[in-house]
Amino acid sequence: MSEEPPAKVTLGHLVRAERICARRLRKEHDNARSNFGGTARWKVGNRVTEEVRLAHTDLCAPGIDRFDGTAADLTAEQQHVFALAVRWYVTLFERAVRVVDEDAWGTDLPGDLRLVGPAGLAFTGSDGRPEIRILRLGSRVPAAASSDSPAVRFALLRRTDWLRDREVRVAVADLVHGTLAEEVLETGALMPELWAWLDDRIAVIRERMAAPRPTAGVECAWCPYIAGCEAHA
Repeated sequence: MSEEPPAKVTLGHLVRAERICARRLRKEHDNARSNFGGTARWKVGNRVTEEVRLAHTDLCAPGIDRFDGTAADLTAEQQHVFALAVRWYVTLFERAVRVVDEDAWGTDLPGDLRLVGPAGLAFTGSDGRPEIRILRLGSRVPAAASSDSPAVRFALLRRTDWLRDREVRVAVADLVHGTLAEEVLETGALMPELWAWLDDRIAVIRERMAAPRPTAGVECAWCPYIAGCEAHA
């Protein structure tokens, strides 16, 4: 019999713990089996991320020629978004970096917990210094690379073993709007604050799950646990 996976904590859980349906939160946290969810909304973003990763297998600042220009598996509309994202990427990022091989999906925490979900791409520059690039496609939230950003905090917490309290450049780019925010962060000074934030947010998650009553709302339309939900009985 296979071991049960660690309880899952995502960036969405940390940011929206007070607002997400408690029943869904509990089931996602416990890795409960769910209905299959479509991946169309993530297809372009996943493709851009993978192409960027491949373009940086060598130390370089890639040009358009390093990206797959056909994107034949995408629809015509998706191809236009993909092409726009690539043009903005090579325009905004001129530093030569090499991608870092890593577990891109999850990081184990004490207490049988696992931070799960994408958290940007990790790179090293010609001088070996670490860099994290968080790529977005048409986000409604302005790009921010400060340590106040939950997305930045999540990315740093996912990579504590790799960063080892080093200075890291963090870049957050929107490849549809063409915006870029960058900051150099001292992780040695920041990590105690980030761990405290994580502990506080996990405490909120656990409090919500203590009484996992369903809440009907607009998110029910794409909830993978809607089958058998009491809110729709």
